[in-house]
Amino acid sequence: MIDAIAAAARVAEVHGVTPERFTDEIVPAYRPVVLRGLVAHWSAVAAGRAGPAAMADYIRRFDGGRPIHLTNGDYHYRGWRDVPKDWPTTPPDVCRLLVEHGASVDLV
Repeated sequence: MIDAIAAAARVAEVHGVTPERFTDEIVPAYRPVVLRGLVAHWSAVAAGRAGPAAMADYIRRFDGGRPIHLTNGDYHYRGWRDVPKDWPTTPPDVCRLLVEHGASVDLV
């Protein structure tokens, strides 16, 4: 029997997409595509590439002092579930906790 995943067509990857190229080539093709490097210039991407501490510092800049609701995606459960109630909910505490737990950022 053929493995459906192995037999599936690979999704095309493109680099250097401009608004014109997106409008002229990608939209009319009406096919899935991975837009590599599209947001490479974003400050959040630069912070993520610099490491967990830099990402935490970046996120900390947006702290409004209000609690936030955290959700954790777990691929094993194929869905979303709430983070345990004993976890902190203010951005500075969340950032500290993430760094303490060895958080990493994998941006492609």
